[in-house]
Amino acid sequence: MKTKMTQLIERLKPYALKAWQWTRQHPALALTVAGIILVLYMTILVSTIRVRHSVADYLVEATGGDLHYKKIKVSPTLKIVLEEVSLKARNSALDLPDMTAKRVLARADLISMLGGRMKIIEVSLDQPVVSIYKGPDGSYNLSRWINRLGVCENKNAGAAVPNRVYLREGRIMMEPPPGASWFRAIEIARIDGYFGRTPENNVGVRFRADAFQSSINISGGFVPCVPNDFKFDGVSDDFNFSEFRDFIAKLFEKSIPTDHIPGGTGHLQFSVEGSYDAPVINGQVSLRDFDATFSAAQQTLRLTDIRAGIGTEKITGEGMLDFSKQLIPFKFDVSLKNIKLERLLRKSFGFRTVPEGSLSGHVKMRGQLKDFRVRCDSGDISI
Repeated sequence: MKTKMTQLIERLKPYALKAWQWTRQHPALALTVAGIILVLYMTILVSTIRVRHSVADYLVEATGGDLHYKKIKVSPTLKIVLEEVSLKARNSALDLPDMTAKRVLARADLISMLGGRMKIIEVSLDQPVVSIYKGPDGSYNLSRWINRLGVCENKNAGAAVPNRVYLREGRIMMEPPPGASWFRAIEIARIDGYFGRTPENNVGVRFRADAFQSSINISGGFVPCVPNDFKFDGVSDDFNFSEFRDFIAKLFEKSIPTDHIPGGTGHLQFSVEGSYDAPVINGQVSLRDFDATFSAAQQTLRLTDIRAGIGTEKITGEGMLDFSKQLIPFKFDVSLKNIKLERLLRKSFGFRTVPEGSLSGHVKMRGQLKDFRVRCDSGDISI
């Protein structure tokens, strides 16, 4: 099977042969053209070398952070290359970089460089690593960077966004918070994709994330300098809810009994929108024996249109969980149909001796997810 490079060479062969024949027929003119091209290339190269440090200044101004790099150079393709790059928030209380990258490659507009100015039109981040950590004040560092998107000194900031910013082989890491039982950073996701300026000077986003042993496609955009105008959509046909459930249990450090939360692999669709400091998440989940729509805001998760069950056993209803409180209280209002007592009492609640039969009816219950406790407030049940 021919590679893309082989196919490209074969397509260019006829043109290369014609160019070689023309060069042999017009050697003087060919030398003149080659000389002009060489002079133009050297002129652009000198201009690029002269303004190469402006790339670092551009990145500092765009991010508002402290930028460090080991080396800066100009590649033969006239891209400005920064190697071993690290970025940290200014006045950070912790000596941790918020992002590192093996290389940052920037391509500038040629006309602007010839004029001694720097206008970045494309940026590539090779192997960037974004670190998420909790500061001494209890807030996560990521929130500072996200909130910065909605606050700009320059209201024309959208026009300064490059046409494309590519992320290649990126990773998102979570550092252990103070007092955590785990000591090494854990990988949340691997990302590849890009974001860039739209014709309206907004920012469009398209990424593929491999997270929780799942593939997620994310797209959307936002308006620079407007704190409440963004939306992202995500979809995964093979989302591993078991891996995500275990990650949340580990993150909250609250002894969440994962065996009481649905798991498995299924379909996930969601949207994130609103303001940067208080986003709203809406979506749908679909597993083999569990379906629901959900919304999340301010650490409260609401489940509606719950449909669960196996065969003739059916559970429908709605509920909510409050992750802002230590015990993670929950409330559910559900209808039951032909639920086998053995499955409910022995497998879900640990009873050793259970009567035969099935449950049907309606029940309102509340409890706490930590150390799992539940009680029924009211209901109408028949056995």
